[in-house]
Amino acid sequence: MAVILNYKAYFEAFRLGAVEKGYTAVARLLFMPLFDPKGLNLKDENDEPYAVDNQNAPAWAHGTEPIPLLIQKAVGKDETLQIIIQHFESNEFTKGMSEATQDEMFDAMIELINESDLREVKKKALLKYYNTRKYREFMARLFQRALLGDNKVVSSRKKKKAEDKDHDSVNEFKTIIKKKPRTKVPKTVQEPELGYVQQLYSVFSDATGVIIKQPEDLDSFNYRDQFERQRKSFYMAETVYHETRDSVTPDENDPFDDLKDEVEEGVYETVHDDYAKPLEKLNKVLTQAAKVPISTQVDDSTFHWVGPFEKKGVVHMLVNDERIKWTE
Repeated sequence: MAVILNYKAYFEAFRLGAVEKGYTAVARLLFMPLFDPKGLNLKDENDEPYAVDNQNAPAWAHGTEPIPLLIQKAVGKDETLQIIIQHFESNEFTKGMSEATQDEMFDAMIELINESDLREVKKKALLKYYNTRKYREFMARLFQRALLGDNKVVSSRKKKKAEDKDHDSVNEFKTIIKKKPRTKVPKTVQEPELGYVQQLYSVFSDATGVIIKQPEDLDSFNYRDQFERQRKSFYMAETVYHETRDSVTPDENDPFDDLKDEVEEGVYETVHDDYAKPLEKLNKVLTQAAKVPISTQVDDSTFHWVGPFEKKGVVHMLVNDERIKWTE
């Protein structure tokens, strides 16, 4: 079955090459020439300027909301396309891109085109810009075409036949009452922890004035308990991850990837505040993470197991992924 070339599909490919990968950060980078007062300054039916926010950005990225018709109408014009191309070729846009991961992004975009529902002649026309090394125009034209696609994605669960509804209800009920497995925290630091643990060592080294190389070094400074609580939160998040990944069907997004995105978006401003000490940043971000609301879709898909501890653990996973850093 062909892939629908829409904003949701484009977002998933484009974010691979973006420096900031959160829903809002990516959407702001992409929609800047359309929403900026100095640009097209598109307005809705109430004559209010469109803006990217924490509601529409994830909704468009998940495909749970369509791209507004007024935006689609504006984007379909040649003059708008030229504005988008100019933005993609600007220094401001370049600053938002990562040189290290752009190859992955382009590979994903080419794969998207080849597997999409576009006519062959349109596929060749788009790929021509990439093959002639007009990379930014290639990205811009693909973005335009993606915005014109149908972005309202129906959940695969809703596509099932009516006679399967009773069976689905039973499965959903089992999912709701599924008991969360007990989390076991290894006594010693394991290989999957090394990324975030090294960052914690750097935080505590700064706080104590002593180079911390192992958990035992923290005993003299009363930071050992805090360190172990961070490990516990990491493994509580890992428990949710391992228990949910096998329930994902090939046509569904991994709910844990969505959870990581939502937590990252929820702590974005806190992460980018100014701090005198890394320990202050760590504490503020983790406090904020515990408060981050998660979408109903993700909550259902993760069996309603995600609480404050798990959200803090997700932050440490984001540190492992180098999407958050406590120290440089």
